[in-house]
Amino acid sequence: MSTWTSSFVEGVPFIPTSITHVQCEDLDVMVPFALKVMPEWTAGNVSVRRMTDGITNIVVKISHLQEAFVIRIYGNRTDVLIDRKKEIETHMLISQSGFGAPVLALFETGYAYGFVPGTPCTPATFLNNIDNAKLFYTTLARLHTEMPSEGKPAIFETAERWLLEVPKEYSNPKTDAVFKESIDMAYITRKLAEFKEEVESADLATGFCHNDLLPYNIIMSPEQDKLSFLDYEYGNISYFAYDVANHLNELAGLEVKTLDYSRPPCGDALRPMIVCYLTAFHGQEPTDEQTTQFQSWVERLRLLSHLFWSIWALIQAANSTIDFDYIGYARLRLQQVKQAEAEAIYAPN
Repeated sequence: MSTWTSSFVEGVPFIPTSITHVQCEDLDVMVPFALKVMPEWTAGNVSVRRMTDGITNIVVKISHLQEAFVIRIYGNRTDVLIDRKKEIETHMLISQSGFGAPVLALFETGYAYGFVPGTPCTPATFLNNIDNAKLFYTTLARLHTEMPSEGKPAIFETAERWLLEVPKEYSNPKTDAVFKESIDMAYITRKLAEFKEEVESADLATGFCHNDLLPYNIIMSPEQDKLSFLDYEYGNISYFAYDVANHLNELAGLEVKTLDYSRPPCGDALRPMIVCYLTAFHGQEPTDEQTTQFQSWVERLRLLSHLFWSIWALIQAANSTIDFDYIGYARLRLQQVKQAEAEAIYAPN
């Protein structure tokens, strides 16, 4: 147990408890924990429900009558991917800036934070409703303009560090077979270097980005008029166009068997959303040139997003205990890069 967890957030209690994925719905474990976070609660009214769609961590909602909070139980060896100290610091900053729920407590294998009421979004929330899509881009522009923006983009440093954690072979024979047949690490390394040179030489706007805006990390308010973003564990200084691009990719879905990267809008279908984002970002409607330039980078950086998460999935395939086809996910994300390269689409201007 690292010492920062118990001491670095002033005013946030540390509970010396370790909760495993197996224990997350065990009332004998969870009820005493809940009462340490919320001492005014009564044991008989505590209920526990594991949330779905997490492929990095386990997320559990703990309720008491009309109140609730959430705990995040870290995935196996996810400290390889995520700086957990920085994650807490980011969550605290997000909360103080009005973009997230407060951190309630730290414990040995995760932390507890406030529950955001509403309905988790799905790809259809944005693909089938233009008003919801525009609400998303307006909310994202607020995040990008209102959060502190000092620092240097970390995406390439993170991806290069992750590359060192990809195993040369996997203990699971099926996973290892797919890895050896379908994953070209030399290609990934080369493409990452090419993107780094291209992006870092461009004059792209940067600032704080969420970097993981899949629909399930977005909550629609009960009144259907406000969106809240969750799970800032990958939040960092990055390129604003990348945050938009990454969200577009996530509209393809999450399950490997049903992923469809033709679903997210592109070209003329995407342009009104880019105008919406830039209008909210700048406080005035962008010129055609500004819209075209930003959209060209968004579509280009969709490929960087594919590359980034393919590396992430290769690490998760070796470490995670969550039931998800990480190696198949890595293969599909990488295929999108190769396909675009073969078809000479999303080429830089």
